[in-house]
Amino acid sequence: MISVTFEDFCGQERIGIREEPLPFGMYGFTKRTSDGYVIILNAAADDQRKQAALGHELAHILNDHLDLLQSELAERAVRDGVADLVFE
Repeated sequence: MISVTFEDFCGQERIGIREEPLPFGMYGFTKRTSDGYVIILNAAADDQRKQAALGHELAHILNDHLDLLQSELAERAVRDGVADLVFE
């Protein structure tokens, strides 16, 4: 079995993660960049919300939802698919 750290996975998939101030109630979003993706997390959110937002945004990337024309369908698919996702 091959063990990969989260940092190595993000590097291999070209996923950057950073924190920035975001509007109230917005915990994260993903942007496609010229060489991959960047996940922006709300700097003011607590660690549990950041972790949940990170999992949610990773699900969008891994399910290739960023190109969907109907973003509500993508949101629903991720909510349904990762409702029980927990990172340790």
